[in-house]
Amino acid sequence: MQLGQVVTLPRSFLHYARSVWRDARPAARRRGTSVFRIVREQLALKSRNELGAAEYYFYGLDDPAIPWEQKLTYIGQSLLKKHWYVFTPAKYQFCIDNKLVFAHLFRSMGLPLAELYGVYDPHWGRAADGAPLRNAEDVGRWMESSGVKEAVFKPMESAESQMVLVMKGRKPGNPPAFISTDGEVYTPQRLVAHFNDPDLLREAYPGSPAPPSTTLIQERLHQHPALRVFSEETLCCARVTTLATLDGRVEILLTVMKLQPDPLGVDAPRRGGLQVFVDTETGVLGNGRDKHEGGEAKHTDLPGTGIRFTGFQLPMWDEVKQVARSAAAAFPHAHTVGWDIGMTDRGPVIIEGNVTWGDFEIQILRGLNQGAYRELVEQLQARGQGVD
Repeated sequence: MQLGQVVTLPRSFLHYARSVWRDARPAARRRGTSVFRIVREQLALKSRNELGAAEYYFYGLDDPAIPWEQKLTYIGQSLLKKHWYVFTPAKYQFCIDNKLVFAHLFRSMGLPLAELYGVYDPHWGRAADGAPLRNAEDVGRWMESSGVKEAVFKPMESAESQMVLVMKGRKPGNPPAFISTDGEVYTPQRLVAHFNDPDLLREAYPGSPAPPSTTLIQERLHQHPALRVFSEETLCCARVTTLATLDGRVEILLTVMKLQPDPLGVDAPRRGGLQVFVDTETGVLGNGRDKHEGGEAKHTDLPGTGIRFTGFQLPMWDEVKQVARSAAAAFPHAHTVGWDIGMTDRGPVIIEGNVTWGDFEIQILRGLNQGAYRELVEQLQARGQGVD
């Protein structure tokens, strides 16, 4: 660059800098600190860790009492997404994201999973006994011959429990029909219409030009008796997030319990459930947060019930942690996974794994980029798999 040359900064950066300055002024007054300090920190964290302004305030990093080295452990959502796809390369993500492959793979390793009754698909669907499951007539025949009274119908690849149906019993009479946990009646025709509903499929598989209607039919699992105080109908799961290091160690990054007060059959936070922090060592529940509300965990009771969960001891907690560690060790090609584990009346059962897991939950408590997590990042960088 020659002396006197005018440097033109990108418009997006100028817009970002103006917004940082604008928001820093009231924050500085509230914290009793310098506007320049807040601006300098935000720009540095944006540059180094892709941490946005909203994330900076969400985690309370404008607090001058927090040491700078501690603030450096917080990373932005955009950087975390890059980490996810390097920690678990695409060729291995399929083994976790595809629920049919996941069920066969982890069951073959001796891990506890729900029984698979069959797979509906309009082209190649089949029951466990080899009978076809490709249309309403096939589903009806399976319902009559199998004797299955409770079941879970789960799309093969959709996320956040979209399109999942949980059946709690059968409706007497002919044609055969299931009754869902929320009291709806599903005949074979209605089930198949649900599996193939174009609007629901577009929502479950956004951006996919031809979303699959492939649906797993699995055993319905029941809550451990100690947990039925929170929900009789819905199996509430613990999300145990593990990290498998390159030298074979498995660490637990965070555990969150998902509590669902409504009889939906699924505990997805996007459908009104709470995310409750768990003391990983003891299995004692802390406070919870509503995903739609955001912010820090402030709930101590299950909404609409008056039932207190803070301080509750989860059952079989050591067994839950062991199952998570065993699953992570069985497939270390996925370095970080959020395992959804149900505490059932027959012991811990893995419901599914997630290679993209919640970051806000962890970083409300502490920054991610430290300890074994940072060590893994540095090891992958040394191998030429840059993630920063």
